[in-house]
Amino acid sequence: MKKHRIGRENQNQEAACRIANAVSDSCVSALPSSLLREIFVRLPVVVVTKCKLVCRAWYKLISESSFADDYGRNSPFTHLLLPINRGIADTISQRLYLLEISENGDCIRRPIKLELLESMKRRFSKFVVGSCSGLLSLSICKPGAEVICVSNPLTGECIELPEHERDRADKSFVLYKMGFSPFVDKFKVLRIACKSWDDSETEKCEIFTVGVDDRWRSLGNLFSRMCIWDDWISLNGALHWILQDSSTAGISTFDLAEEKVGRISHPPGLVLDSSTMNVALFRSQLNLVDCSVPSQITIWTMKEYAIASSWTKDVILKSWFPPDVHVNKLIPVERLHNGDIVFGHCAVLISFNVKKRSVLNLRVLVFRGLLLV
Repeated sequence: MKKHRIGRENQNQEAACRIANAVSDSCVSALPSSLLREIFVRLPVVVVTKCKLVCRAWYKLISESSFADDYGRNSPFTHLLLPINRGIADTISQRLYLLEISENGDCIRRPIKLELLESMKRRFSKFVVGSCSGLLSLSICKPGAEVICVSNPLTGECIELPEHERDRADKSFVLYKMGFSPFVDKFKVLRIACKSWDDSETEKCEIFTVGVDDRWRSLGNLFSRMCIWDDWISLNGALHWILQDSSTAGISTFDLAEEKVGRISHPPGLVLDSSTMNVALFRSQLNLVDCSVPSQITIWTMKEYAIASSWTKDVILKSWFPPDVHVNKLIPVERLHNGDIVFGHCAVLISFNVKKRSVLNLRVLVFRGLLLV
């Protein structure tokens, strides 16, 4: 496994020096790591990135796998990573856009260049195949093999996973899922091969633990049947998705530490349908987005993880939106600290206030999709 740091030090060095000087003149440098972590998770993400350059202790603290997960849970800011559509017909733009939304709804927009190794830039067919806690997993294909790398677009760090030699199963549809387990403090990448894009029967499943494994490990046929188009989310050390077959339906889980499949309760009395529902992660809570009723969008929220009685719901009537909003194209992507729900709408973002039933456009560049940081 290859790990690389790709050049952001020069452009951030001056800012890091200013922070270091301030630290040396104060008692901040003497604070325990637990208190420093509490401070860091409340800072804007760009400031946190610069703090990594101040000293070895800060770099080690902020580089811990658990910090990214902790930052996502406790930061007063909401972060969205938007791939910019520049009108180029390639499979992935190398420039991203970080949207940082404060508690009062103010937006800060920052362009971020997706740094890749020179060898990766020369290869074709680059796809973003997953995201988790600010990290991206990228698929970069070359003749006869495929390279998967895990990238931190904010720091420029990139880890290349071992190449996976193609075999018979790889001629089918392959998908990747990435998750984080705070219990083992590790990111893991799943690789699942299905017979075809429209067939839910899996042929092979493998897993890779970032920073530990030197090769992909087989999980056998752990996922017997699944809907490959469903959204998966990583929460509380497990991946979650809607499982629906001829006999049962529910929210399935994959425990990343134990590497076992399980179930979690869904809203009582609700009949799950993966064609009109999907799981989502809003404000570090498990959500179920229900579009089964044509006139409304229902967002279920599990307030306490794994507690069936903690499910609550917000019903949003499509008639509440202005006429110029194509309600059938609304995609919920996040909930802000003030309770507003952010929707992807065509190529823009809109913020919806449930109590006031009002819509606010979040002005960003035209984008192709959404990746939650």
